[in-house]
Amino acid sequence: KLNMSVDRGFYNDGNDRLNFTAHGTREMYLPYQVKAGILVRHIEFRHFLDNGIWTPEKYWSRAGTLDMKIGNKDVWALSGGLELGFSREADFDRTFHAGYRLGFFKAWGPWILDASVGHSEGNLESTGGYNRTYTHLGLRMRL
Repeated sequence: KLNMSVDRGFYNDGNDRLNFTAHGTREMYLPYQVKAGILVRHIEFRHFLDNGIWTPEKYWSRAGTLDMKIGNKDVWALSGGLELGFSREADFDRTFHAGYRLGFFKAWGPWILDASVGHSEGNLESTGGYNRTYTHLGLRMRL
């Protein structure tokens, strides 16, 4: 399976961003669902702004991914994911990056509650590295 996305962002400081992502996966069904894949990401900003916001001229990322899900896909599931790869910003050397995610969802009729937590880190040369930890809680309704 191949998923591709392109998005263009325009900012009020006169900058704009192009973001391209491609993720190819192979699904395997064991006692649980496993997806292994390759992720490629490319980001470009028109202007490098030294105002504390990450706006690289060019950024490439290539990674291997592994996702696992246990549960009944229409009622509940526990999931986890891992991403390991290399990134390169502008003309700097490529550096290692890693990330993980844990998630849960539960459906009640048309309502779906989902939650996830994750962490990613890398060592981009121009910014001294980064650490990102996130949490997500959502309530959706199926139509």
